[in-house]
Amino acid sequence: MVTRIEPFSSQHLEAVCRVLADTNRGLSGTQIERLLQEIKGTDTSPGMTKWKRLFNALAEARNKHKVGNHLIMFINRAMNPVNYASDPATFAWRRDELNVVLAFSGFYVREDGQVGYADKARTLDAARARAGRLKANLESRAVHAEVLNYCRAELVAKPMVLGGIEIELGHAFDGHKALIGKSLGFPLISIDITEMTLDEITPEWAQQVLTATTRNHEQGRRQTYIYLHDLLYPLYAQLPAFLDDDQRHQFLIFADDNTLKKIEEWMNRLAEKLEYQKGTVAVAQVNGKNEQSRKMLKNAGEVVGPDWSKFNDQRCLRLTLPRPKGPADLQSHRFHMTMAYTLLSHTDALVGYKYRNRVNNDHPEEDVWVAHHWDADMRTHTQHRVLPKRLAEPINRLIDTISDLCRKHTATSQET
Repeated sequence: MVTRIEPFSSQHLEAVCRVLADTNRGLSGTQIERLLQEIKGTDTSPGMTKWKRLFNALAEARNKHKVGNHLIMFINRAMNPVNYASDPATFAWRRDELNVVLAFSGFYVREDGQVGYADKARTLDAARARAGRLKANLESRAVHAEVLNYCRAELVAKPMVLGGIEIELGHAFDGHKALIGKSLGFPLISIDITEMTLDEITPEWAQQVLTATTRNHEQGRRQTYIYLHDLLYPLYAQLPAFLDDDQRHQFLIFADDNTLKKIEEWMNRLAEKLEYQKGTVAVAQVNGKNEQSRKMLKNAGEVVGPDWSKFNDQRCLRLTLPRPKGPADLQSHRFHMTMAYTLLSHTDALVGYKYRNRVNNDHPEEDVWVAHHWDADMRTHTQHRVLPKRLAEPINRLIDTISDLCRKHTATSQET
């Protein structure tokens, strides 16, 4: 038996039709005609503008049958992924825009193109978040349009971006690129081609410049600038074995209870998907239920930073897993990249780090781990700055800072 869906209001119906029949990225007139036939709808206005044509046909079906099923059937057919095999960007755009509109009616378009139920959104910000948390946050703060270009469907759609390479003239610091690197969780490498000719830009040159370091460059410099989020430092850092015989490290995550629950589920599913042996990736909540556990929670909070209790003073999430063995460790690489993307783009969380399980935070006022090593044979004591204790904070904070700077710059420019 087909479930009856309540009729959509004319406002909601029009908004959906404007997306599906968008002038630039919407369905063609021929496609609209075919899909209306498939749902047994009447094409009442074939000569009108595309979105009005679609609206009139679906409104006629709604008024005649007193249900909203025809709109859902149309969307399901229009968003069938098989139709977008050669154009995934259009699928991502339509899905994002539809999810903004459908959120107000309690629906959303899943990754398989089918419409599912969801909690109704009450505000525009909540609705836009369905289309992509990062982009919604950026738009709500009216950030520079250049930033939004990096959030276009080609980037936010699956598969996820693992890295970016850009060729540019000059190495002037670009805050927009830094923001993207800080929010999407992938390395962005900018290559400087100042004073180079086209003939000099060859595959061999690209291989050399991407692997060059200050040590092997004849002038002690390199032509690349790397934008890398702190959360990815543990992925690329190669620590000496004497710092940790166990070769496991730990991430400490503070967020509200619902977010912690989601992260716990996501990390467990990710470990299973990447075929880690059971127990290799340990995801556990630290609950401050008694004196001992409250002490553990406080110790974890001191690693993350002094404001940890503002996020959750009752519990946190502890994620312990093997440290990457090297560049060829694809399993670990995929886990850390996906974890970074998830935490940065889909949660508001503080993330702390312990470079080994049982390291003591003897100096909470220090923001970088300092390891002490005693070499009995050489009878020498050495200190090693390892990695930051605090790896990530909510992207909202960074966006607010950038937006504030942009507003001040605009105000200053207008005054002069």
